Amino acid sequence: MTPPAAQGAADPSVIQRIEREVPGAVWLALAIALFLAGIAGLAAWHASLLARRRAKEFQEVALSDPLPGVLNRRGFTEAVERELDRARRHDQQFALAFVDIRGLKTVNDTEGHLAGDELLRETASLLRESARAHDVVGRLGGDEMGLLLVEQSADSSAVIVSRIRALVTLHRATSPLHTDWDLTIGTATYPQDGDTFEELLRTADRRLYEQRGIALR
Repeated sequence: MTPPAAQGAADPSVIQRIEREVPGAVWLALAIALFLAGIAGLAAWHASLLARRRAKEFQEVALSDPLPGVLNRRGFTEAVERELDRARRHDQQFALAFVDIRGLKTVNDTEGHLAGDELLRETASLLRESARAHDVVGRLGGDEMGLLLVEQSADSSAVIVSRIRALVTLHRATSPLHTDWDLTIGTATYPQDGDTFEELLRTADRRLYEQRGIALR
């Protein structure tokens, strides 16, 4: 009786007969087909990788403001919404600073828009310099910028605002601009000052105007 292992094994004579009866051209065609299938699969994977990369790059472009090199309003809003969701889940706080570049319009009108563009870039650089690596800077529009201070309280955000004001003094001393400019900053803290981006921004905006002696209704 033939052992089970021997029954399951392929008969060498059968393999040899198949090799003799199947033309070499068929084997060659099969090898080429397998090779081409592998190439096609690799090409499809590469195309998918490029598509995902382009989609990511497009998303980054859509959410950024190329002039100051920071997030645009949409990108900044999405960043704040993500932080809101995280803060709610983990019972944490964060601060939002609303920054107004006072004098930007005058710079544009008297020294040209290139000078105004440089002031925008300088302000963005100044805010990044004052913040930490995981804080977020965005341009909300025109002469308004935002600063998301992750896991910051009202007291700790006040320290950062003081740092910004000190840097403004240093930057103005070395700035080539002849027109006077400054940054006015209002802050709001989650959850004490609001539970949504709109509420926090409205509170920060009101406090910004209060610094100018203007009371918003």
